[in-house]
Amino acid sequence: MRPATILPKRSVKPIAPPPETPPADASGPRPSAEPSAAAPAPGHGLVALSRLAPRALESRCQTFRKRLKRCRKECSVTAVHQLRVSIRRLLSLLDALEDFLDAKQVAAARVQLKKYLSLLSPLRDAQVQLQCLRELLPDFPALEEVCAGLARQEKKLARRARKKLSKVKGAKLNRSLERQVRRVEKYLQPTTRFPAATRAMRHAIDRSFRDVVTRRNRVKRPDPAVIHRLRVAFKKFRYLIEALLPALPSATQMLRQQMRDCQSVMGHIQDLDVVVQTIERAIRKDRKTALALRPLAEEMQRRQTDAIAAFLASPADLRALWSPDYPLQFAPPHE
Repeated sequence: MRPATILPKRSVKPIAPPPETPPADASGPRPSAEPSAAAPAPGHGLVALSRLAPRALESRCQTFRKRLKRCRKECSVTAVHQLRVSIRRLLSLLDALEDFLDAKQVAAARVQLKKYLSLLSPLRDAQVQLQCLRELLPDFPALEEVCAGLARQEKKLARRARKKLSKVKGAKLNRSLERQVRRVEKYLQPTTRFPAATRAMRHAIDRSFRDVVTRRNRVKRPDPAVIHRLRVAFKKFRYLIEALLPALPSATQMLRQQMRDCQSVMGHIQDLDVVVQTIERAIRKDRKTALALRPLAEEMQRRQTDAIAAFLASPADLRALWSPDYPLQFAPPHE
């Protein structure tokens, strides 16, 4: 889940439609959430795949280790969110580089990384619920008891997560990831492998985007669960694009901003779904507050319906944000 934000009153910011041809000099107001290598300017040298791939993998491994170390000390909202994002970014790149890696070791690393995600999921859910409901508390005092219960649950889950994270020994996972960085670098050194390796990266991008398109085509009715699965697939695609920026001249700042906007809208829908479910559980649990919370539940459901309708009717269909015809350009091996 993305960081919780103030829930607007039945209004969703429209996504700007993508340009027919992404301009080469487009720029946007915000940088990416995680550091990424800048795309080369027209006329400047490209980056060799044998340098880009291992450097990108090493960078994401380092970010993961840094976020994990922080989360072992404190499971704050920001720390938990950043660790989960770093894991998803790393997983997306491991999937893209699977043709160059040791399949058995990567499978074991993937299992361990997903265990971290599963361990943190209940805590992250409680944190998002608490943040969202606290923003509504001034207008709905009946939520005070619900928020107090969530706060107690969040503290309990945070203590449990820190304890489990401290017990998990990450040395084996770190060694495995370091071996994969060296393996990618070694595998891509021979110039004879450059054409096949480039095709493999192109296929990884196209495969990831096809998954996005397939899941978008399944969104035929206002179903938050289906939209959430689409959002997960879209994040994986977006993280892959960010890892390969120097080789993707079409992935301009403007296009990346549109991707962030699409993800933000889907995240807003997910936040609303979390709020609706939390309030409905509170209504079922306590009949005394049910009467006071029922209007809030109906209001949140209306906001969710409006948000989904705006997403489905948006002129910026995320299926049009990317094209298999966009070039993937690496420096020739001899450069």
